[in-house]
Amino acid sequence: MKTWFITGASRGFGARIAELALAQGDNVVASARNPRTVTERLGDHPNLLPIVLDVTDGEQAKAAANAAVEHFGRIDVLLKWAPAARGRDHFRFAPHCGHPVDRTLIPEAAVL
Repeated sequence: MKTWFITGASRGFGARIAELALAQGDNVVASARNPRTVTERLGDHPNLLPIVLDVTDGEQAKAAANAAVEHFGRIDVLLKWAPAARGRDHFRFAPHCGHPVDRTLIPEAAVL
């Protein structure tokens, strides 16, 4: 079981990837500016942690990472789906809050 941290998880591909991860039994930290939109899209699920996050706010990113690790114990996969998160250093997590991430996925680097 992996723990995913997905920015921009309330709609579109971010929400779809969250659905797929939950369906395979993984944990998902699904961030959005309004976490209620995550719950409206994905429903209530024991492996889901909807979390508030404005990806332009570095302090909020650190707090979100800490909450994710406190809740699930680790972050294995970071998916920077929210466009504003791509290229932001505070989404590396490890140097800022001591939480290593096994893998970071950045959509613009993906081959479709």
